[in-house]
Amino acid sequence: MKDKIEAWLNEHGLKLHPKKVYLQHYSKGVLFVGGMIKPGRKYISKRTVGRLFGKIHRFNRMFESGEEITEQQLDSIRATMNSYLGMMKHYDSYHLFLRTKKRMSDDWFRYFYIEKKGKGIKLVRKTKMNTIYGQYEEELHHTDDDLAGCIVQPGGGYDGGTAASISQCHQLPGGA
Repeated sequence: MKDKIEAWLNEHGLKLHPKKVYLQHYSKGVLFVGGMIKPGRKYISKRTVGRLFGKIHRFNRMFESGEEITEQQLDSIRATMNSYLGMMKHYDSYHLFLRTKKRMSDDWFRYFYIEKKGKGIKLVRKTKMNTIYGQYEEELHHTDDDLAGCIVQPGGGYDGGTAASISQCHQLPGGA
């Protein structure tokens, strides 16, 4: 088989490197761009997973050291992790994501939160604005029974758009 491939390549002016050719049965898969591709499934390679876990370990130590972390470092951590998380969406990697999340110390979540959109998962920096927005969203996630007795203004949230909690809602006259 190798002779046929070399003959075809020679006809087209190409040549195989003698030490870089490895022929094997297709069922063993092909290592390609950080992943192992096999018939019917795709996995992130062990080497890539090892590097991901090494980075998480390094970032955990950075967070736990107590030293001040700069904005530039946080942006770098986010970019690195989003690169790996973005790669995961192209592979059969749900369990790898769970293992990744378990390895991340609680200190991560002082600076980041995990956002899931469609098939993709990404790490997002916490800012004052999205933290406030997240608290506001939590307050809006109530059942209709929780909201009984609250005045809801059209085009706004509770009490005309303020982020008041359920306990701060005004009772309608007659308890209705």
